[in-house]
Amino acid sequence: MQKCVSEFTSFSTGEASDICQREKCKTINDDDLLWAMTTLGFAEYVEPLKIYL
Repeated sequence: MQKCVSEFTSFSTGEASDICQREKCKTINDDDLLWAMTTLGFAEYVEPLKIYL
């Protein structure tokens, strides 16, 4: 389980980092992470995540 969670975290933050680099920002914010989740096919988790971000 730990390996799966680590891989998921790495994959989603990597995608968010890509958008940050394209937009020339230095810090990943919640919108970047939610965009990455949608892009990666996890759109159904975006609304529940907004509660915690």
